Amino acid sequence: MFRLFTPFRLHRPRRRSQHVLGSLLGVVLLGGMLVFGVVALLVIAVIGGAAWLVRQLQNPALASSAGHSAPPPQPTPAGVIEGEFVVLRDGPRVTSG
Repeated sequence: MFRLFTPFRLHRPRRRSQHVLGSLLGVVLLGGMLVFGVVALLVIAVIGGAAWLVRQLQNPALASSAGHSAPPPQPTPAGVIEGEFVVLRDGPRVTSG
């Protein structure tokens, strides 16, 4: 059979010690990638938290309104149900029957 390009051809090791060492190397590499990912996530969280804190402290509107409460909401008239809705589809209405 003609093979055009096969530079990396992995064979299963014949010796048990080579097999064990290869498996341990794989586990160590996998653990290292896991630790690197967790450290990167923590660094991103710390930087994001610091940026959020700086923004909160630099915004005078948030600092001045922190001690004041919002005005009480207006009472709704009798028979009115308040709520929100979302239009899921615009188009011709499909009726059954």
